[in-house]
Amino acid sequence: GVCKALHTGARHQVWQIEIFDEQGRLCCSSRLTTAIV
Repeated sequence: GVCKALHTGARHQVWQIEIFDEQGRLCCSSRLTTAIV
């Protein structure tokens, strides 16, 4: 899989996560937002 930071601010981060199967086809795409405390 691949995880890319879309935004890394002082208080929040947004990550794009993509998972591929054995043939290289995208089978899952997710976005994760975190709060920095």
